[in-house]
Amino acid sequence: MAMRFSFLIQLSIKICFVCASSNICSPCECSSLSQEGCIFMDCSSRNLSKLPAFIPNSTCRLNLQNNLIETLVNDSFKELKNITSLDVSFNSMFELQGTSFAGLSKLEYLDLSSNNISFNATAETVFSPLQRLRSLNISNNTYPMYPRELLGSLGSLHSLTMDVLVTLTAVMLFTSVVLSGICYRYRWNLIYFFYATKLKHKRNTRTGDDSYDFDAYVSYADVDFDFVRNMVNKMENLLGTRLYIRDRDSIPGAPIAENIIDGIRRSRRTVLVLSRAFLRKKWCRNELHMANMESVSTRRSVMIIIMLEDLPRQHIPPEILYDVQNGSFVDYPQEEAEMDQFWRNLQVAVEV
Repeated sequence: MAMRFSFLIQLSIKICFVCASSNICSPCECSSLSQEGCIFMDCSSRNLSKLPAFIPNSTCRLNLQNNLIETLVNDSFKELKNITSLDVSFNSMFELQGTSFAGLSKLEYLDLSSNNISFNATAETVFSPLQRLRSLNISNNTYPMYPRELLGSLGSLHSLTMDVLVTLTAVMLFTSVVLSGICYRYRWNLIYFFYATKLKHKRNTRTGDDSYDFDAYVSYADVDFDFVRNMVNKMENLLGTRLYIRDRDSIPGAPIAENIIDGIRRSRRTVLVLSRAFLRKKWCRNELHMANMESVSTRRSVMIIIMLEDLPRQHIPPEILYDVQNGSFVDYPQEEAEMDQFWRNLQVAVEV
């Protein structure tokens, strides 16, 4: 035991002697931290522009704080597998290379604060070797947002120190992404309920009458207007059905979404004139969504589908795909002899 203790003392003295005799390492101070030969190498405030040429393999703590080091080149610590604590704060570093920390498999504490490191330009794998890292300080550096890709591989990380502004930015960014996703997913619900509430207030203030002003709101693509003109002639002029035609009955100057919802809510049914042009038209799809929301919110059957032409099933919107697959639609007849019956069947469906 005495011989072992004597050997350790001699080893520590020898290491300090080497540190003191090296041109680069000579300012450093080396001291033993344990009976196992663990070395603390203090190279802080020595005006070093690069890593010391000689660092003992038994070093477990390395302090390079407050120097002039500009970069940690690849494999800087490759042979230093025993380091558990590394402090490179208050230097002039502007970059970390892809394998700067290769070999530091036992590192638990890393301080990179108060440098000029641009983490957005840093390789995503730079921290990958640090699987035991528990504490990381990267405050006072350059990163306009949370470096998520860099830190994702640090499974043992318990403590992360960053600038307050960046942390708040990261939280706000994450929150905004989540809220944006929620708003996008439920955008039709939000649009519908916003304008429905607004219109309900207006109607209650104006008339207090909840009866329907129209028998059907007609949703169509502009290129299918000849069909709609014929529909007006047959159903309004001859059969007395009241139709809401957006090009005729919309309120001038009101938002398009408000006019759509107003027309749908004032109508007993919504007739979808389904065609390829309809599926390509943005506002036709919006009308479909709003009619679907009216069905859900009022728990009544609203939509009547007219298949103006044959459409591939994969192009049918999911809101009406079930109805189409189960034959719950009206086919536009190709034979002139069937037209009168078609209009009468449509009138019955609208006024039920």
